[in-house]
Amino acid sequence: SYWFEKLIVKSVLNKADYFICESDYVCSKLRKYHPSIPIYKTTLSVYDVYDLGKYDKISARKELEIPTEADVILFAGLIRPYKGLDKLIKAFPLIKAKNPKAFLLIVGEAYEDVNKYKKLIAETGVSDAIKFENRFIPNEELELYYKSADIVCLPYYSATQSGIMMIAYAFGKPVVVTDVGGLKELVVENKTGIVIPNNDEKLIAEACLNLLKQDLEEYSKHIKQLNKTLGYKNIGEIFENII
Repeated sequence: SYWFEKLIVKSVLNKADYFICESDYVCSKLRKYHPSIPIYKTTLSVYDVYDLGKYDKISARKELEIPTEADVILFAGLIRPYKGLDKLIKAFPLIKAKNPKAFLLIVGEAYEDVNKYKKLIAETGVSDAIKFENRFIPNEELELYYKSADIVCLPYYSATQSGIMMIAYAFGKPVVVTDVGGLKELVVENKTGIVIPNNDEKLIAEACLNLLKQDLEEYSKHIKQLNKTLGYKNIGEIFENII
């Protein structure tokens, strides 16, 4: 971001009396630049309103013309440079070489030159196992894509929190995330997903391959247990303290 953006943000935030943030990462940033303002921490909600009961995994894959027996890796959400889709596309041939059933589903509207990604996909040599829908997906259609997936990959270069992860958890889908921002704070290692130190292609490939070998139903059970602890559970107490 530009220097003046940081200056404006700092100036606006200095006018706050209290902060409520959704990760330790954001709390630490606020504490660094605004040490005198009290900070309260909660967590993002699990976005559990998108399951409309229209599909199961098989019917969703048939609708999208994805092989029903495939191991599907989903990348979802607005496509911006910081989200690392380029790294996932480059990692996919490594995944495909060791797991012939692997399939990459990319869905979301590109907020940059989409030809960059189309070119990368063409260069993989396995583009027949990649489906790319470059469009904004309305809420009513999210179920189709998440139910098609086995796992969700967030190979981000940077982040604060992630609504995509909260949708994945709502559908009981385990995640592969990079150790950026507050992403790892909501991942229970080897129970709800895998955290990798950065988005190196080999690390992405290894993590996806490893996760796809696991008992994903067991992961889903762990995710459902974690979900019970997330989502502004302490917000009433926070406001009571502030008031």
